[in-house]
Amino acid sequence: MLNSSPWLFNEQKFYNDAITSSLRFPQVGGGGYLSRTFSNNNTSNDWTFSTWIKRSSITTWSAIFYSSSTGNPYYQSGLTFEGADKLRYYHGSNQNSGANLANNTISTARFRDTSAWYHIVVQRDNDGNTVLYVNNEQVASAASSSSLRFINGTSYPHYIGNYTYQSNPGGIFHGYMAETIFVDGSLISPTDLGETKKGVWIPLKDPEITYGANGFRLQYLQTGTSQDANGIGADTSGNNNHFAVTSLQAHDVVSDSPENNFATLNSTIRPYTVTPAETVSDGNLNAFFNSSAVSGSYWSTFLLTSGKWYFEVLIDAVGSNANVGISNNPDASGRGTFTAPANGYGYFYKMTGEKGINNTFSSYGATYTTNDIIGCAFDLDNNTITFYKNNVSQGQITGVAPYDANNRGFIPAMTGINGVRSIINFGQDSSFAGNETAQGNTDGNSIGDFYYAPPSGYLALCTSNLPEPTISPNGSTQADDYFNTVLYTGNGGTQSITGVGFQPDWTWIKGRSYAGYNYLVDSVRGYTERLFSNLSDGASVEANTVASADSDGFTLGSDPGVNTNTSTYVSWNWKANGSPVINTDGTITSQVSANTNAGFSIVSYTGSTSESVGHGLGVAPKAIFVKDRDATSNWAVYHQGVQDTTANGFLELNTTTAVQTGSNPRFLSGTAGTSQPTSTVFYVNNYSGSSTNNTGNDYISYCFAEIESYSKFGSYTGNGSSNGTFVYTGFRPAFVMMKNTTTSGNSWVIQDKARSTYNEVNAYLLANDSGAEGTGVPLDFLSNGFKMTSASQNDSGANFIYMAFAENPFKYSTAR
Repeated sequence: MLNSSPWLFNEQKFYNDAITSSLRFPQVGGGGYLSRTFSNNNTSNDWTFSTWIKRSSITTWSAIFYSSSTGNPYYQSGLTFEGADKLRYYHGSNQNSGANLANNTISTARFRDTSAWYHIVVQRDNDGNTVLYVNNEQVASAASSSSLRFINGTSYPHYIGNYTYQSNPGGIFHGYMAETIFVDGSLISPTDLGETKKGVWIPLKDPEITYGANGFRLQYLQTGTSQDANGIGADTSGNNNHFAVTSLQAHDVVSDSPENNFATLNSTIRPYTVTPAETVSDGNLNAFFNSSAVSGSYWSTFLLTSGKWYFEVLIDAVGSNANVGISNNPDASGRGTFTAPANGYGYFYKMTGEKGINNTFSSYGATYTTNDIIGCAFDLDNNTITFYKNNVSQGQITGVAPYDANNRGFIPAMTGINGVRSIINFGQDSSFAGNETAQGNTDGNSIGDFYYAPPSGYLALCTSNLPEPTISPNGSTQADDYFNTVLYTGNGGTQSITGVGFQPDWTWIKGRSYAGYNYLVDSVRGYTERLFSNLSDGASVEANTVASADSDGFTLGSDPGVNTNTSTYVSWNWKANGSPVINTDGTITSQVSANTNAGFSIVSYTGSTSESVGHGLGVAPKAIFVKDRDATSNWAVYHQGVQDTTANGFLELNTTTAVQTGSNPRFLSGTAGTSQPTSTVFYVNNYSGSSTNNTGNDYISYCFAEIESYSKFGSYTGNGSSNGTFVYTGFRPAFVMMKNTTTSGNSWVIQDKARSTYNEVNAYLLANDSGAEGTGVPLDFLSNGFKMTSASQNDSGANFIYMAFAENPFKYSTAR
């Protein structure tokens, strides 16, 4: 087997091989759905409903499981995503009194991730009480005014994928469903259907449950359309409670699943356009560009940095200016209307036969038109791309820019104008939504469903084929072995804080319920020496702040800044490598505690007329925080996202100033003539009063290198919209800190998953300010990045930097 890498074997061990396919609801032509009228009237019994879902369209009212009557009065009951993307179970009628008053169970959480899978469970008991779970976390519960309900009775048809009001289908579900289960007569727990494995919620294979008379299990393994054991709606529980199929075909059963998540087009990213003329359908694989003014663009949910990959596109309607290829500027792809179309960055094959490299077009291959299939094979290990027309190579394009600090990965993309319709296949559907006859070709790992066989060694874009991250739920270390957030409540005396999961080397503590300083302690200076990220003050020793670092956390003293009785706190904790060692890589000898696996080091040094400091990471750091311990002096911050826009620019952690350069840039070596760190050293400017290298003063610095699928230090441009910028990180974030670098007066905003356990992530603290925890900076933590959901931290045209640490890599992430 080609490319039979260890990660493929390991991933099969990680999952249970429980779910291998799903049903795509096409969201065109009125939408498809399943229906059945139950044979047994059990309206007074407990019941449980469960399904796995991957959404395609958001901000749209869509039904998952529903039952409704005809006539007047009419009754309806069911599970939906409502227009604000909250999960809702509704029960009611058009009567305004008596037992039929409407009953809503609705989540506070918003579910807007279209790149990965959710597991949803609904429990409804005999008294009408309802509990909603997503990925084994309770997201809503409510008591009903009546036990009367319409799901699980004989009188009304039951629908999967829509609700029917007065015999008219509506509320069509947009996306994919897998492993849909109904249990009649009992309330089963999510843990009867799935398990948490190293922080990842995964399905159980063949769960041991009693389905009851009306119970069913739809695995979506069959491709027939009859209401029988061979149909798409086949019940595999043994009850033979099969569902009728409406407007769904064999090609709607695809291999996209919670255990092997395939790429689609990313509806989280605003399509580039000046008019709302771009639409995406068929499970976010069918892109229609109807603008007559400017080419629209869509990008994929996968960003790739290495390996050999293949996808194919059916030109269903040629229109004008169709382009197929890959974009190599993920920062630009997230901005919506504030960037060029996808072909402005990267490598594309145009319908005229030209190749486009960063929007410069030249002669390449044959023209293409309606019904042609364009293949794209891109080799990120050897920096080449080959396009195919109907399986005929148009020639290899060499010299593709390598993945580095300036080229931050590759995203499959397409553009079009004036009626272009392009249907993409990343390996889940060689029929292109029924427009061609499926061919069933697989990649070198025997994965996928392609119309044409991929070139040797090239793979489908799915999570099974993604390389195994170094820090991974399927590896020896996970993200929370190196970074973890812990919440606690002060007791006014002394106490041990546990739950960190390791002995931290850097702990940052901030009060949440009251205004107080940001306390920073570390193992290199000794935990009793404190600094404040919101002040310019030098270091001070205070044994009652943090007395020690412990094997699973740290011990607090009675300092009210970190331990006021009944006040609430957050601590962010990083693991370096314990006691420091001498480092002589630079012209200034340093003391370094370096964790090269996690890309983090703590560096202590004394200022000198020399100007380079060893950091111990083995690769160039992307972010560096430096503080003079002996003097009142502002923090100095180096960040790759600043360097991308301002040569020798720096920021200050304790202020709201924008990017500065000044007459004495902080990270500039007069001797070496450079400000860019190397794999061994970073540079600090020596001058009187320097905040990074004043002769004789002691300094501490925190250095960060990027570790793929664990940490990211980048930049983005705001678009000023509630449909804000999407930032691709390659993981579901656990922590994000952001700063507007364009305009002074903007703070360093910190958000994390521990204080905001669901989307929208809204609670924030400020690194440069002593204020208590606030709200009003909403964003979504997604399976592969984060997205602004307001104009806050998203000013139109402004540049922002960020630092982010992972909860889970995208390879294993569920949707949040």
